[in-house]
Amino acid sequence: MMSEKNHAPNQDADKEKTEYKTFRLDHEPTFAELWELCVNELLYNAPKHYDEIEALWERQGITKESKIIDVAAGSGFPALGLLQRGWNIDSADGFTDEVELFNKRAEEAGLPERCAQVLWADLLKQYPKEAYDFLLCRGNSFIYAPGGWNAEAPITPQAALEAYTNTAKNFYDLLKPGGQMYIDKFKDTEISHKETVARLQIGNATPEDLIFWTQRFSEQHIRRASMIRCKQDGTETGTPNISYDLTFPEMEKALTTAGFSKIEQQQLETEKVFNTWIATK
Repeated sequence: MMSEKNHAPNQDADKEKTEYKTFRLDHEPTFAELWELCVNELLYNAPKHYDEIEALWERQGITKESKIIDVAAGSGFPALGLLQRGWNIDSADGFTDEVELFNKRAEEAGLPERCAQVLWADLLKQYPKEAYDFLLCRGNSFIYAPGGWNAEAPITPQAALEAYTNTAKNFYDLLKPGGQMYIDKFKDTEISHKETVARLQIGNATPEDLIFWTQRFSEQHIRRASMIRCKQDGTETGTPNISYDLTFPEMEKALTTAGFSKIEQQQLETEKVFNTWIATK
């Protein structure tokens, strides 16, 4: 967790009048649990998102007999919902709290599938080469290929760009000839912002604000994105997410260097936060 910072309580009148969704929990949540709540309750209409992904797959010639892999599966959105609809999906994630929550949710849903804990650098040790028709790398995950997810990691341009190319090559190698990848990223036009998005009520404790704080330092090629908990006295704690400030031209270069022949933007209506593309092998 980030060290605590104490600020003067926010006296902004408009904020006091705002009605926020309250997340009620009977235990101290992990980052994965909090992020799962944000994804399902704030950022997406899950059924509509599943519908739109299915429509995309139909347009791209992907069927329920196709082999799909989600390499940034997190706690299970959208893979678990799509598995329940009969799609053939393998799931992987590099982080213990995400994998544990995914597998707990899968068990609760009565699904036999489980998420494997594997880093992107090790994907080809876990899965066969040229085995998949479609690969999902969503949730703004690709930007963390050089590191920095839930960590204060040093980010340098040359090393970051090399990591993007190497990671894209691993994705490329998992796909069959003609295979496709869904990839997304924060918008190049994104501006730094800090906003309260929900309230957090843990047991009988005093409610806290849940805040999204994104900072872009373009001259240093750094992007920071934190989910912050703010107590009523203004004390803030949170987990840092630090990445290279990846632009689309830089991502496109990494994908084409890795071998992808066609990269087309295909924006989903239910994806309000990130830009999305289909890259073809």
